[in-house]
Amino acid sequence: MIQKYSYHPPNICRSALTKEYTKSVGTTDRNSTQWLRDETPPLGSRKVVRVMRIATPTDYLSTRIKAKAPHSQCYWIDPAPCGGTTFVDVFFTRDDETVIRELLASEVESLQHDLIAYRQLENGEAFAITSFHVSISHEPVRLKAAFHDQTDIIALPVDPGSTGRPLRLALNVPTNDGDFLPVWELGCYRSPPLTDAEWEQLSYPYRSRPAGSITRNSPPILGSR
Repeated sequence: MIQKYSYHPPNICRSALTKEYTKSVGTTDRNSTQWLRDETPPLGSRKVVRVMRIATPTDYLSTRIKAKAPHSQCYWIDPAPCGGTTFVDVFFTRDDETVIRELLASEVESLQHDLIAYRQLENGEAFAITSFHVSISHEPVRLKAAFHDQTDIIALPVDPGSTGRPLRLALNVPTNDGDFLPVWELGCYRSPPLTDAEWEQLSYPYRSRPAGSITRNSPPILGSR
């Protein structure tokens, strides 16, 4: 694990690199960020306060990764159909599990909104995780080669070199107090440095807006699991 997300009473949210990862790359900078979530709605409100949403497009899944044996309590989530994205919501609530299940059951069936976990906390709140499917995907992504890494990192909905997308890339931006943290997780692969024209040609069939690239000044958050 490279990135750690944690939630602390009364309403503190944190994102940081793990100590194990920073030690492995020779730095003590955990790139930590912190924000405040809203108060959890009262019991009986049938409302939640979301703190994180993770999006994993099916066309960017990895098929060749270095994986450890899954934990005995690992929960496997079915992917959305091709061209779609699986979303995972993390939230707090004061309503009990039966209410949350009723709310999910009332939604459009095509979402396949499923309750993955529900844990009652000592302070009267509950911590819960759900997943659902939406018919959207992500634009292609290119991280340009940099002084510390002379390869491009490419995320495309196709895998022309049959690499299996052995790297996982997490994309998110700092969030404001009261907001939830959106994270897109994409499978990607290394490529010899491309010119902008080559990237334009490679990504053109799979994007809905002009091609862009991300310039790297420091190592990206990449995982090879």
